[in-house]
This record gives sequence, C-alpha cells and structure tokens, in this order.
Amino acid sequence: MAKTGMTKALLIEWALRHGWTMDRYGHMQKTVDLAGKSRECRLKLQSTSFRHEVKVMFDKQEYSPAYSEWARIGGGYYKDAYLTDDDKFHVR
Repeated sequence: MAKTGMTKALLIEWALRHGWTMDRYGHMQKTVDLAGKSRECRLKLQSTSFRHEVKVMFDKQEYSPAYSEWARIGGGYYKDAYLTDDDKFHVR
C-alpha cells in the first residue's frame, strides 16, 4: 500500500489500529511520549486535510489562569499521505 494517496476513512482506520481514539468532535487523540514527556496529541480531521497537533500547557501567571491550547506540528492533504509497507504513516 506504499506511496498511494489516502482518504479520511483510511487514516481513521490506521489510527485506530495504532491506539488512537476518536473524541466527541470526530478527531483522533492519543497520549504519546515526546522528548521524554507524556504529551497529548491529536489528529484534527477535516474533509480534505488533517493537522497533527500537540497540547501545550501554560502556567498560571499574575494576570491569567493556567490554560492549554493545541499547537500544530504537522499535517497535510489526504492525497499527499501514504502508508509504508511496514504500516507507518508519512506525508510527502
């Protein structure tokens, strides 16, 4: 299946096989070990593209409470994504 374009359904199928779960908004989420820290990651799925995001936590400051937001670390169009022969996900 290497070097062929994907669809949203194929990406969801791959993600479920690799331990991702679907959240209530239809995006895939998984906690992974990145740079020695446990991080929440998300594949934000849209109709023709996806974004790979990581949750970033901000500490409480003098004038603002602690909060978190999603930061994009990658992504692309489904047509540019493919699975390698050993079932790894890549984007051209």
